Amino acid sequence: MPHSAILNRDIVEEILVHLRVHEEVEGTSVGRGWATLASAARVCTAFHEPATKALWWSIPAIEPVLHVLVKASWLSVSGPNMEMAVKYFIRDETRDIPEDVWRRLRQCTSYTRVILQGSSRVRISPNVYVVLSHKSLKDPLFPHLRRLTWHSSTPDHLGLLPLLSPTLQELTFDLGSPHRRSLDWVSILIQNPPPVEDPSTDQLLQTVLPRITGLTRLEVRVSNDIPHLRDSISWACFAQVNSLRALTLDHRCTLRDVSFLRELALLPNLTELSIHILLDIPSSIAPFDGFCSLQKLSLHVLGQPEVDFLRVFNSPGLHTFWILFLRLRTDTLPATLGHIANAYPGIRSITIKELSVQDRGVPPAPGATFEAAFGKLTRCLSLEEFTLHTYRGAILCTGSDSHFALLAQSWPALRVFSFLAELSGDSPPTHRTIAAFARHCPQLRVLHLRGVSFRALTKEALRELPPSDHALEELGICAVRGMSNTLRSARFLCRLFLRMRVPVTTRWTCPVCAMTTRFGECANVFAAVFSAHNLSLIEADKVGPRAARRPSATASGSRRNTQVARPAVEETGSTSVGVLGHVPHPPMDN
Repeated sequence: MPHSAILNRDIVEEILVHLRVHEEVEGTSVGRGWATLASAARVCTAFHEPATKALWWSIPAIEPVLHVLVKASWLSVSGPNMEMAVKYFIRDETRDIPEDVWRRLRQCTSYTRVILQGSSRVRISPNVYVVLSHKSLKDPLFPHLRRLTWHSSTPDHLGLLPLLSPTLQELTFDLGSPHRRSLDWVSILIQNPPPVEDPSTDQLLQTVLPRITGLTRLEVRVSNDIPHLRDSISWACFAQVNSLRALTLDHRCTLRDVSFLRELALLPNLTELSIHILLDIPSSIAPFDGFCSLQKLSLHVLGQPEVDFLRVFNSPGLHTFWILFLRLRTDTLPATLGHIANAYPGIRSITIKELSVQDRGVPPAPGATFEAAFGKLTRCLSLEEFTLHTYRGAILCTGSDSHFALLAQSWPALRVFSFLAELSGDSPPTHRTIAAFARHCPQLRVLHLRGVSFRALTKEALRELPPSDHALEELGICAVRGMSNTLRSARFLCRLFLRMRVPVTTRWTCPVCAMTTRFGECANVFAAVFSAHNLSLIEADKVGPRAARRPSATASGSRRNTQVARPAVEETGSTSVGVLGHVPHPPMDN
């Protein structure tokens, strides 16, 4: 006698909803995904329809449709079986798909909301796509499809057409080889590329976009073995999708004619924009009112433009600004930061990076002071994330502890501060800069700095430092200076940050120096501090939690350890994460 719960359709559907596959890796993992749902559909009559709905809610590609047609003897496969098919082809070109088979197939595809892979992993005869596209002209094969990811080695649209639906909201193109995605900016700078005879990205976009009226998110990723976007009609297609909310285009879709920004700015619902833009000469964009709804902006700027071009992206609600320069001139940074502070006073996230390596010994621009470069940003009181990454050797401006303390006081809601840039001056940032962020930014979770000096960290300064319960999770220092007493430096960091992430087998890697010859210099200098930090924690763990609550005498009996909250080490793969625990603090006079 079955349990009464499985007789309740709502309960069965609610259980099977949690077995839906949202990512392709979930569907192919052992004991989960599509195989589990297929087994559930064969358990009993009460399970069949709810499990079928959950099974077809997401499909990896068009293969499930082909399997149905193979079982109906309309398709044939060349290969040992359906699971190891080499090619699908029509058994009889003169015979149409039986109506009962097509009706049953349409019932299953009406449950589909997500297609994860898009293109098939096996060869399919072009005639199969032609027949499916023809039968889907009036009634789409997937009438309720919401999200589609199209992976394909070529931008051929023939296999994509049967999958399209007017209800599609999120579309991702992933074209070409995934191993050839590095930024090939040399080919982008070619003004007159050779003509393309094979299927191109332009043809794909111009065929697909006019068929989808309700698209809200569009992402295009193209590898270097496929010709880049070059037809102005393609950009006009982007601007005609009025429902678009998020547009992401990689470097193979670089915007060369900046006049199309005016058309993109007219999209009423566009809130997220990520594009590559080529500006070799001073900006000649005619002024306009900017974007009306833009909230997140990501720019990859190729060339050496004037900073004035940023005014065309002005939007009253922008809160996230991300920009990567091919090469960041030292005189560009103050103008960029000044524009951000004036145009977006409520900005919450700022990221500025450069791509190419600067020559060593690049002097700062005349009159480049910390106040001139960063002074206006102190008015952005809502800032939560600030990232500045420039290559070592390019000096931006002067800087000292007092300047960083001013930034920390101005941004009380700061969560991420990654300042990996070169400063000059007689007073470089010291351990006091770290203490300032610990004091004024209670929500800070990630702190990256460059060129911090620990020479001024004395025994007296360490004793005067009160214990802190700050919850910093990640600390990284590039090009550290004056690291003569590693144990003292480790105690200093431990007293400030109780939950600091301490690398054990994998050291913190400076994202700027990782791909340069300075990587070893950057990664190894600070390792001794982390080693001392870990050693003290491991020794403290041996004491035990009960003994840790009592002050213990030293070997000479003349000094006592002060009891303080310290992190215990919890091994998690390649890193050890500090967690709260009460352990005795080592003596302070070493």
